[in-house]
Amino acid sequence: MSLVCSISGATPEDPVITKTGYVFERRLIEEYIRCNNSCPITKGELSLDDLIPIKSAGGLKPRLIKNTSIPGILDSLRTEWDAMAMEMFQLRSELEQTKAQLTHSLYQHDAACRVIARITREKDQAISRLAEIQASICEDNSDTLPSGGGKRVKTQGSFVDIPKDVEDLLTGYSERMRPIRKKQSFPNIKPVEQVKEFSLGKEVPLKSGSKLVSGVAFNDQFYISGTEDGEILVSHVDFGAGEASSARITDPSNLGKVISISAIGSLSGNNPTQPPLHVLASFHNSNKIHIFSKSDGDRLAFSSSSQIGFNPHVDSYMIIDSLEIHPMGMHLFSNSSNKGIFSMFDIESKKQLLSHQLDENHSYSQLKPHPDGLILGGVAPSGGSIDIWDIRSLYRAASLEYSPVNNTGETTNNRSSSICFSNNGYYLLSTSLDNKIHLWDLRKSTILDSFELNALPHNANLTLHIDETGKYASCSSENLLSIFSLFNKHKLQIVSSYSNSIQNSPDNIQYIHFNQNLESFSILSQSGVIRMWTNCHT
Repeated sequence: MSLVCSISGATPEDPVITKTGYVFERRLIEEYIRCNNSCPITKGELSLDDLIPIKSAGGLKPRLIKNTSIPGILDSLRTEWDAMAMEMFQLRSELEQTKAQLTHSLYQHDAACRVIARITREKDQAISRLAEIQASICEDNSDTLPSGGGKRVKTQGSFVDIPKDVEDLLTGYSERMRPIRKKQSFPNIKPVEQVKEFSLGKEVPLKSGSKLVSGVAFNDQFYISGTEDGEILVSHVDFGAGEASSARITDPSNLGKVISISAIGSLSGNNPTQPPLHVLASFHNSNKIHIFSKSDGDRLAFSSSSQIGFNPHVDSYMIIDSLEIHPMGMHLFSNSSNKGIFSMFDIESKKQLLSHQLDENHSYSQLKPHPDGLILGGVAPSGGSIDIWDIRSLYRAASLEYSPVNNTGETTNNRSSSICFSNNGYYLLSTSLDNKIHLWDLRKSTILDSFELNALPHNANLTLHIDETGKYASCSSENLLSIFSLFNKHKLQIVSSYSNSIQNSPDNIQYIHFNQNLESFSILSQSGVIRMWTNCHT
């Protein structure tokens, strides 16, 4: 009896037998086991270890008898064709079954996606309705909010109260810095006798294309100024050589004149990986805050601007006339006097953290953060009212009142007042429309001293600046400037007065910068000239 492979039906060249008793060609059964791990006949579990070789004498491969004649060959071909036809029929049947299963699965997947999309849409609608209801509740209850005046406005990020993480950040900064400032001493500060001897030392032109209308100093060398045609100049000034190199920043859109400018080193505190200078500006024809960042490298090159926006429901026709950096260097305050709104932003993320709208017909001409970083001061245009706000709760903690006397009979339209906090945080300087500068004790909410500025004109705005030591302050109006001493904490003492002129013509003052230890002070002028005043005899 000859051996026949149960798979091929031919005589095997290397026969093996399984535990089920069937004979196979070794290469065929091994290939089948590797693919299926079962016996092709019984479908029982089978492994390669179950194969037992059959030892037989080798010989020539026998030739099938039926393949020795033409009728036998035709019969063999017919049998092979029938087998192939059956296999094709089986494959087609399996393909149709697989297609039906796939169609059913795709239908189920599509139905599941539609259900998920509907649930997501309903969830978003519910969240939107909840936010509207919360905003409506806050607006309806605005009279009972502990704000002391006005109402809170929903910010662009739907915040009503300042986020808790920002509140903790401000509290931590205040607790760290308050004891440090109390212990600060400035042994090298110039005494009053030497400051009295200051005279004009250097004049450095900036070569601006048009009249300067705003400005700020980033440090003793970098000055940022804005022109009436919307151009910003970032100037590196070398007073020793009497030269300045400037970079011009322009925006392709017509934004109008520059209203307010501020500058900051890093967008997120002390971060050396960021570009070292960022310019923040507001324009007359824009209700957004524009940020221009210095490119890496030594050249004065700035990238295109990014923008900080407001809640679209309240920012129409808003003019942002004041930008102030929080002492921590991570947040920005803006003030709009024509809308009576002040806001706080995270500079790096460009998120609006809080927004508050004052009562009707109320506004601030200037907004200043306290050195502690927890309170905010806003002065009314007349200078007769100064509100002190707790930033964390938007609670009006105090209101300093003064009744200015206008004996000149002049109109007060388009005039504004100014404030600034002392470095130790205990005192506040303010101006009023009766041409007086006032020294306030914040602990008692009282005026310690008032000084009438007879040397300054009675029909112009008064602007205050204070040096980093808190020992000297300046008050300027048009092209005139007075320096005050604050060594006596309960009395204002005038040190000297100066006139800023170009070729014997008045040159209005845009910004005053006190250099370290008051070795000198610099004036950024409307004509585009920076003048440094110092003691030329030392």
